[in-house]
Amino acid sequence: GGGGGGGEEPPDEGGGGGGDSGTAAAAVAAEGTAFDPTTLSWPADTEVTLTFDNRDPVDVAGPHNVSVYDGDTALFQGELIDGPTTIDYTIPPMPAGTYEFRCDVHPTMIGTVEVT
Repeated sequence: GGGGGGGEEPPDEGGGGGGDSGTAAAAVAAEGTAFDPTTLSWPADTEVTLTFDNRDPVDVAGPHNVSVYDGDTALFQGELIDGPTTIDYTIPPMPAGTYEFRCDVHPTMIGTVEVT
């Protein structure tokens, strides 16, 4: 007869992420062709819902978006929206670090993202 299997379970390798609890939220506005606030933060390795409130009328300022860059590499590029309107962007999980966010239409609209 064969030997019985041991009752030992292998150690847990960190476990899987939960469902909706695996998301974070952040918000930024654009007004006067500038971001407010200019510093955002969210947790590392977590999907983020970024609410972007574009308060600038498109006929005055043109469209805006929010894109996140690591140097010259775009980690996320949000779709351009004509203000005044609000959109929710879904930003993929990112490793811990300091990144730049900016509007792809207006190079002077920049800010910092602290991912920790």
